[in-house]
Amino acid sequence: MLFRASFVVQLVALQQVFAAPQQPKAAEQPKTPAQAGCTNPRIRKEWRSLTVDERKGFTTAVNCLMNKPSKFKKYYPLVETRYDDFVALHVNETGISGQFGHPQDGQPHPGAAFNPFAHDDVHGGGSILPWHRYAIQSYEDALTEECGLKIGLPYWNWFLDSKDAGGDFVKSPLFDPVSGFGGNGKKEKNAGGFGGFGGFGFGGTGGGCITDGPFVNRTLRIGPQGKMAVNNTRCLRRDFNPNVVDQTANKKVLGPLLNSKTYAQFCQVIGMQLHNVGHMSVGGEMMDPFNSVNDPLFFLHHSNLDQLWALWEEQDPKRRTDYSARQGEVFGPDSVMSLGVYGAPWTAKELMDTQNRDGKGKLCFKYEGIPIEKYS
Repeated sequence: MLFRASFVVQLVALQQVFAAPQQPKAAEQPKTPAQAGCTNPRIRKEWRSLTVDERKGFTTAVNCLMNKPSKFKKYYPLVETRYDDFVALHVNETGISGQFGHPQDGQPHPGAAFNPFAHDDVHGGGSILPWHRYAIQSYEDALTEECGLKIGLPYWNWFLDSKDAGGDFVKSPLFDPVSGFGGNGKKEKNAGGFGGFGGFGFGGTGGGCITDGPFVNRTLRIGPQGKMAVNNTRCLRRDFNPNVVDQTANKKVLGPLLNSKTYAQFCQVIGMQLHNVGHMSVGGEMMDPFNSVNDPLFFLHHSNLDQLWALWEEQDPKRRTDYSARQGEVFGPDSVMSLGVYGAPWTAKELMDTQNRDGKGKLCFKYEGIPIEKYS
C-alpha cells in the first residue's frame, strides 16, 4: 500500500526543506546503570488492560507535565513546559547528516545527502528502535519522578483495534473522551497533511481540532515541520484513518515480523510499515515527522513498537545483542544513542535488554501483552 512507505518518503522530503536548531552538547551526566538483574521492573501494560482509574491517572500525569515549566528553555526559546521539552528533543533529533548537529558533540557531521537506510537519523536506520526506547524511557521517568505516575508507561496495541483481531478503530477505548485521550478532530474539507499544512499525506475523517478528551484545550507551540523559531500557536488536530490499521496492523504483517531472523529484517518492517500505523491512522499532528510528539498518543504508539521489539527479543536471548546493520548502514551495537542535554549517552547494546540482565545497561521494565501466537 502507498501509505506504508509514505511517512518515510515525506520525512525525507521535508528534512531537505526545513532546518532545525543546532543540537546542544550532550549532558555531562554519569551513567547510572540499573541494578543487575533488575529485580523490580516497571510493568508496561496495554491501554485496555489498565483500570479506569489507572487510565485517568496516566492522562492526569501527562497534563501535569504539560503544566510544569521547561528545563531547557535556554536552548529552545519557544518551549514553555516540560512536555514541550520532549517535543523539542524529537524535532532536534529528526535530522540529516551534514545539516543538523551531531547527536553527541553538537558539531556538524560530514555526510552526503540524506539516505534513510545509511546514516544515524533516528527514523531512517537501525537506530529507530533503540533511540526511541531511550527517549520514551526518559519520558516515563519524567512522568514518574515529576508528576507521580504510579504505573509503567502504557502502550497502544493497534492490532487489537484492527478488523483482523475483531476490533473497531473508532471505538477503541484509547479514544474515550473521559478515560482515554479523546477522539477525532472536527471534520474539515480538504483535511490531510502534516501539522495543519495541506498537500501531504492522506485525508481522513476529521482534520480539525479535537473536540473532547483531556487535551482538548491544549495549545501547541512548536512546529509545524521542525520550525523552532516561529511562534505558531495552534490546537491539537487529528484526522482518523481507520483503513491504515486494518490494512497494515494485521496478521499478514505482524506474523512475519515476529518471525524475522535478524534485527535488520525486523527493523525494516518496523521502519517501512508499522511505524506508519500510529502516525497515519491518527493523522493530524501525528503526521508531522518532526512534531508528532505534540500528540500524547505518540508515546503509546512508540511504546507498542518497543513492545513488539521486546517480544521478538525474548524469543531468543541472542536477539538482545543483535543489532545487525542493513546494507550500507554503518551503525552497530556500539552506536551511541544520545538525547543531548536530556541525558547521558548510551550505546545501542546497552539499551537492548529491557531488564538489564548483565548489569551493564540502563533499563528496568518489562511488557505484559498477548502471546506471540495471537499475531499469526
